[in-house]
Amino acid sequence: MTTTQSFPRTDGAGSAIDSAPAPDGMIKGLTRLARHFGYVVSFVTPKQMAFGSLGADGATRHLERQIWLVDTIKPYGATTADVLTHEVAHAMRHCLTPYDELVRMNGAQIEIEAEAIAEIVTQNFGIDHSEAHARYIWDAGMFLPVGRLEEYAESDTVAIIAGSIVAAIKDPSIVKSMPRGHRRKIPARYL
Repeated sequence: MTTTQSFPRTDGAGSAIDSAPAPDGMIKGLTRLARHFGYVVSFVTPKQMAFGSLGADGATRHLERQIWLVDTIKPYGATTADVLTHEVAHAMRHCLTPYDELVRMNGAQIEIEAEAIAEIVTQNFGIDHSEAHARYIWDAGMFLPVGRLEEYAESDTVAIIAGSIVAAIKDPSIVKSMPRGHRRKIPARYL
């Protein structure tokens, strides 16, 4: 429960998917939002990455309040914006959801929601990684019962968090009025 894992979104450093720049202000807005929820965003080497051996582009470490992005993606590229959106979605979901509910969620649900949020947000800003998003969501949901994939990807929670992220990026003053959520110690029974 301390770390959420993400699958790779790129075909390696310098791939075509990462060649486009991120929209103006998007990465700054996402970083501001992460800070609002008490997370620090850092670039780390693949070796330092919690799931570096699996090739993940990002990881959210909830206990340490850290969002890690692998340093092989361009710092201001569209893929960085995409990965950071996914990780900020994890942070927001973690902060705004009571632990009793969080522990009932399975890993596939958590990943599908974060990726669906990233899809909505990035498309809103003109980044089209829909093929990568669809592949990621399919991979994360392949062991779910029939119908669960769509249920998780199209939930009200996904729409609310995605809308909040878009609004916060477009108007930074909104961030100050957003709830910070649960900033508490994790109960020992969940560690």
